[in-house]
Parts: sequence; structure tokens; C-alpha cells
Amino acid sequence: SEMKRVLKPGGVMGVRDIDLGSFIFAGHSAHWLDEYFRIYTNLWSSYGGDGLMGRRLRGLLNEVGMTGVLASASTEYFGSSESVKWMTERMARRIDDTEFVEWVIELGLSDLDSLKSIDAAWDDWSAHPDAFLATTWFEAIGWK
Repeated sequence: SEMKRVLKPGGVMGVRDIDLGSFIFAGHSAHWLDEYFRIYTNLWSSYGGDGLMGRRLRGLLNEVGMTGVLASASTEYFGSSESVKWMTERMARRIDDTEFVEWVIELGLSDLDSLKSIDAAWDDWSAHPDAFLATTWFEAIGWK
């Protein structure tokens, strides 16, 4: 609503967001990686965020009264040894973050043993020659 308010008549608004429910894994340990994103999505929700916001962008622009709203989606993927390693390091850093672990346990989203299993699963997954990950980003534009 605030973005629309500050737009001049005829102005265009564009938004883009990931959707944590759209991660697709191939390779070993996919169960634990799915669990990681379930925990992470619920953590966002517990602090008022929405890890599934991407799929709602078109609706949100319509809801605030934008016109001619168009939506699209694009895919980000990790399908090389280098990109899989990069993603693994990025995700495993969160599990190594004491504050992240404390939040997750305090909110009852997981326990320390499961988080350790998830951490190990990232390493197992990245070492697997079939490791592949894809996710969807959603975009929407509309006019005032």
C-alpha cells in the first residue's frame, strides 16, 4: 500500500520474492534438506514474515488496487559442483549460527539432534554426484 501511495499516477511497481516452498532437491539426503526449509519457513512466520510470499505477489498487487497486474516466475538452480558447494556453505552457515539454533529450539521448530542431522545432510548432499537444487522466484508488476 505504501509503495502504491508514493507512486505518481501511471507509475509502475515491480516486486520479486523467493518462495521457500518451491525448493526441489535431487540427490542423497533430500529429506533433511526439505526439513531445513520447513524449519526456516516456520521461523520466518514466527517473526511475522512469509517464506511463501512469492506465490502471493500478484494477489497482493491486486489487493492494493494496482491495475494491469502481470505475474511471472523464474528459476534459480544449482547444478554444478561449484554452485552446489556454494549453496551448501550458505545454508550450513545458518545451522552453525548460535542465534539461529537458539531461535529454532526456543520456538519448538526443531531440536539440536535434528539440526545436527540437517547440517550433516548438507555435506552428504553436496558430495553426491547427482546433487541438484532448483527454486522459484516470483515476480509481479502493476500500474497505478
